[in-house]
Amino acid sequence: MLLALVDRLRCTGLHPETWLVARADAVDMGRMVSGVLGCPICRVEREVRGSVVLWTGDAGPEYHTPGADAPDHAVDRDAAIRLGALLGFTESSAPFVICGGEGAAATILAALADAPIILMDPPDDRARSVATIIRCAPAIPLAVGSARGIALDETSDTAERLDSAVRALAKGGRLVGPLSIAVPAGIREIARDHRHWVGEREPDVIALGRATARA
Repeated sequence: MLLALVDRLRCTGLHPETWLVARADAVDMGRMVSGVLGCPICRVEREVRGSVVLWTGDAGPEYHTPGADAPDHAVDRDAAIRLGALLGFTESSAPFVICGGEGAAATILAALADAPIILMDPPDDRARSVATIIRCAPAIPLAVGSARGIALDETSDTAERLDSAVRALAKGGRLVGPLSIAVPAGIREIARDHRHWVGEREPDVIALGRATARA
């Protein structure tokens, strides 16, 4: 996982949002290869193994690193470029998050622009050298407004995942989802085709009170 992203990560426990404390046991080229991410409030620890963040502290399923015989998921370059266009993928210091099977596009997108990529439960771990992989997290564990764009897949249709996606998205950031998922509240739809809809995070509404006349 990219060490520069640690400041953006947040615990998904049932308590106020809080940052995580990182203990890096092995680092290579700015990436944590092994170590632990700990929450100072609930004391849950998330292991980093083989550069993959295992969010199993939330009682998620036991994770086993794919071996050399893991199936190879073919990457469709046209589909990857299309996803990047929908996300507005470009140079950015803020991360782009790609969920589930859509994560197969990461290696192609990483070659197009120098922007952090976070993959939530991708098909395999082959993109670990160019993306931060997080597995078994029920929600997107990012600080409020910290993601530039988020792509959902069919498995993202849970209240926890959708709520966290809207919360983690920066104002004006793009959320891309399959037609099987309804556009969540807080997102303004700007386009759709036969496969996806694209929305933008709506700005917060600030109520303006009427000024009191001076005597």
